[in-house]
Order: sequence, then C-alpha cells, then structure tokens
Amino acid sequence: MLSASMNEKLNAQITREFYSSYLYRQMASCLDQMGLSVLEQFFLDQADEERMHAVKLIDYVQKAGGKLALGAIEAPPAEYESVLAICEATLAHERQVTKHIHALVAQAEEDKDYSTRSYLQWYIDEQVEEEASFADLVQLAKLAGSDLLALEDRVEKILAKRAPALGEGAQLGG
Repeated sequence: MLSASMNEKLNAQITREFYSSYLYRQMASCLDQMGLSVLEQFFLDQADEERMHAVKLIDYVQKAGGKLALGAIEAPPAEYESVLAICEATLAHERQVTKHIHALVAQAEEDKDYSTRSYLQWYIDEQVEEEASFADLVQLAKLAGSDLLALEDRVEKILAKRAPALGEGAQLGG
C-alpha cells in the first residue's frame, strides 16, 4: 500500500510526465514550422514515450492500492528562438525530471516501500538514457550551427540505426 505522501508524489509525477508529452508535442510543432521533419518526428516519438511513462505510473498507482488524482497540465512554451534553444530546453527539462524521480526514490526509501523503490528503478535507468540522448542532440545542434539540413541528416541516420527500438526509448547516442 502506498503512503499518502508517496501517492501524492506519484500523482504529481504523472502530471509531469503528461506535461513532458505536451512539451515535446509543442516542440515538434515548432520544428514542423521550421521545416525540420526529421526532428519533428523525433520529438513526436518522444511525446508518445512520455505519455507512455505517465500511463505506466497510473497503472502502478492503481495496482499498488493508491488513488489516482490527475492534476492540471500547464501549457508549454509555444515559441523558441532556434533549434538549439529547443534542444537545450529539452535537456534542462529532462534534468528536472531526473530530480523528481530521485525525490520519488527518496520517499520510497523513507517509507521502506521496497516495491515502489524497485518499480522506480526503471525510471532511473530511463532518465540516464534520456539525458544522454538530449545531451547528444544539443551537441549535434551546436556542431551543425546554421546548417540545419546537416543536423536533420545526422539525426535521420542515427534514428535509422535505431528504428527497431522506436517507441521503446530510441536514443540518439552512437
């Protein structure tokens, strides 16, 4: 059984995961407006992945005897100065998500809730991959500079290598 505090924090994380999905969907739209279809698709895939993270947490809360209480989802920023700004904002966002996941783990440990602690390990591992992926994307965007077609080409090649894993956390690194 989840403690009241853990239940509340998991519900807040569910809302944050849905926000991440909204954020990446908005970023995908910005990339579409810039004519960058490969990056747009990458961010659409990320949006779907974040929604899946929320659904997994919902399932866990319900199976663990908790009560789901969905929160309001804030509107994400609708405009960005550049592709690099989008990439940097995404990396910063993922770093914040990692901090929230770590706080959930700390709560589980404080509660001696070993089931939730074990369940959250997947999210810890996922965040390592997410941060690495977006750090790689920031680096690629910096290297490409104003040559956005080169960035699109590089991302497309990387994603093609990882095509079988799309939808399951395909990463940019490599």
